[in-house]
Amino acid sequence: SSSCQKSKYISCTKSKEKVFEFASIIRRTERDLKRTIIKIDKSKLGCNVKIVDLTDTPNHVLLVDAIAKKRALRFHEVLLVPEVDIPADSITPIAHIQNGSVTHYS
Repeated sequence: SSSCQKSKYISCTKSKEKVFEFASIIRRTERDLKRTIIKIDKSKLGCNVKIVDLTDTPNHVLLVDAIAKKRALRFHEVLLVPEVDIPADSITPIAHIQNGSVTHYS
């Protein structure tokens, strides 16, 4: 969570481009923190991880207010709702962002 609160959800996006757009609006007070961007291979998640697409109209009821809905649509947000730990082999680091700069891994 961007507010460092524990959550049973993992907020993600369906779009690589939207990751970097979202990163551009990180709070100024947190811009110096190094954040790793990862790709999750959903084919390796199995049935113990539910994927909730917040861009689908029926799922809009899960959003707390109009701002949350606007951001979910803008950033193509999906939630992972794992019942177990996300398998390590499904995660690939692709870049990191710090001080407004993106460094892509090869």
